[in-house]
Amino acid sequence: MEKLLWLLAVAIATLAFAGCGDDEEEPAPSSGGAEQTAEPGAQLELKTDGQLTIGAEFPVPGFLELPIEDPKGFEADLGKALAAELGVEKVKWVSTPFSGLFSPAPKPFDMAINEVTITDERAQVVDFSDPYFNANQGFLVTKGGPGEAADSIAAMKDLQFGFQATTTGGDLIKDTIKPSKQPRQYSTLGAATKALANGQIDAFAMDVAIGSSIVEDLPDEVGMTGQFETGEEYGIVFQKGNALREQVNEAIAAIKESGKLEEMQKEWFPGTESLTVFE
Repeated sequence: MEKLLWLLAVAIATLAFAGCGDDEEEPAPSSGGAEQTAEPGAQLELKTDGQLTIGAEFPVPGFLELPIEDPKGFEADLGKALAAELGVEKVKWVSTPFSGLFSPAPKPFDMAINEVTITDERAQVVDFSDPYFNANQGFLVTKGGPGEAADSIAAMKDLQFGFQATTTGGDLIKDTIKPSKQPRQYSTLGAATKALANGQIDAFAMDVAIGSSIVEDLPDEVGMTGQFETGEEYGIVFQKGNALREQVNEAIAAIKESGKLEEMQKEWFPGTESLTVFE
């Protein structure tokens, strides 16, 4: 009898153990539903959760117009559109010197949107998004000054040029136009624009879209008589290795495909396509 009871106890224990084994082999609940219902923007690596922090130097007519708390312009609209595509509710702009965008040091922003031309040299210290804007260089002159008569690069040699530091407009002046007078460098776009309007310099090379907005603001002091075809493109700046870059590229592609990017360009920079091309 004792042996029979012992065998019965062993059998019951074996059945109980097998039952536990069956429970462990049940498939775990899928996490797919949780991922699909995650809050928008939850998978993004941002400086501040729920906020897209964008660096830029203000103001840039047509692109980024004050106040910085609620800017207007093409790039301000682009920032909002990117945030919507990424599922981020809030956009915060932070004032950043243009020359400081290309430092390899840690950035105080998630990205910078500031009419930055993509170049190999800059790409050594920062990462760029896919292009979001094609930008030739415009030829701006003081109204009534000697620059108004220039109709070719050769006719520009004796002009007093100015340029904003670290911009490709400065490179164009020094490497392509090669004026006889030393070009004057200005730390900000505002300072350079003021010098042009006051006749302290005869001409200025800057991106066509930016130049068109300056002419719109100062029609009696400044004119843009032509452009130089450079094949330049603007890109969004990221700190090297920032994983956000790929997600932003997907957002840019979606905005382009929807036609919204083209609509923004037409709204903020109409008529720039008809400028004379200088050779």
